[in-house]
Amino acid sequence: MSHFSGMRPAVLEVTPAANGTLKLVLNAKEEMTAMRGAEARAKGLPRAGRSHQTHRCEGCLRAVPFHFPDLNGKMVSDTDARFRGKVCW
Repeated sequence: MSHFSGMRPAVLEVTPAANGTLKLVLNAKEEMTAMRGAEARAKGLPRAGRSHQTHRCEGCLRAVPFHFPDLNGKMVSDTDARFRGKVCW
């Protein structure tokens, strides 16, 4: 698999292992092992995944206000009716 974020390229090589885990090599340098969640919990390893590393608390995020001209010169703003009720993040 590969990924390009615009900031840096990344290559992740994934190889299935005989014991059911995955050998991961990031950018031909950093080696990691991936395993099923139940197996990791049985070994007492910490939970992984974005849903456990980051979270959103109600009321702590606010929409970012903006006001700029579009390609035709018409002003676009966060207060425009077309953005009402839309997800802000």
